[in-house]
Amino acid sequence: MGPFIKSNNSKFKIEINIIICLVLLTLFSTYKALVTLPTFGVKSFYPIIMVVVSVICSFVTSFIYSKITKNDLKNKPNLLNSILLPLILGINVPIYLVAIGSVILEVLSKIFYNKLKFINFTLIVGLLIVGICYFILKIDPYLFSGEVNIIGNIKEIGTYESLITPYGGFSKFLFGLIPSVIGGCSLICILSLIYLSITKCIKWHISISILVTISIIAFFTGNFSGVGSWYVLYILFTSSTLFGILLASLNNNTPVTPIGQVLYGIFIGILTIVIRYFVSINE
Repeated sequence: MGPFIKSNNSKFKIEINIIICLVLLTLFSTYKALVTLPTFGVKSFYPIIMVVVSVICSFVTSFIYSKITKNDLKNKPNLLNSILLPLILGINVPIYLVAIGSVILEVLSKIFYNKLKFINFTLIVGLLIVGICYFILKIDPYLFSGEVNIIGNIKEIGTYESLITPYGGFSKFLFGLIPSVIGGCSLICILSLIYLSITKCIKWHISISILVTISIIAFFTGNFSGVGSWYVLYILFTSSTLFGILLASLNNNTPVTPIGQVLYGIFIGILTIVIRYFVSINE
């Protein structure tokens, strides 16, 4: 038997580090539900329930799929995707859609394993569920009951008093106590990006290039419109921008070289700003 090199940063270690960060985001979202919802009940623990249901559905689907295909190698569920899916969604998404989405995601990840390299099925399924909530079920998947009146008066470009004050200051934005996805706590996203970069679990070139690109565009937008430099923080802390950066950094199907990762990050950053602009003018 020939010699081999054992990596200190194994795939298992990377997955564990990522899961730790995702669990922290889930726990904080549960805390937000506990302090935001007017009554205490099952809904208060909804983020945890969503993740648990998604993981269970992933395991069951993976088991059934392996028996149908008679391939035990496909018996392993995609645990990271099953946890990420609920984090893309909001507090008002029906639990049955979470279950259906998890099943679809697990099947797609097995059918197209290493075939459609640059397609993020987790994001696609998550957006599909959000679309069903908006256009078919006629519900906003993200807003708590007390946030409906506030968000109705928020515009993409405005004063500090109109954008920040209604929520009680920037501290609320930093801690994710504003309308966002389940994984939308900005502070934990920042700490996760730092931790995963230090442990070499993500491609930090992508994270930094997206962050810098969005910040530069937001800085010039804020100053040219007369809003101010603080507009950069507003852009980063709202619309789950930092969670989007984390999600993009976790994607394995990205360029290998540092230059390619930087260019990819710049593209994602510009795309994020463009999407935010078109969403805001259509609200």
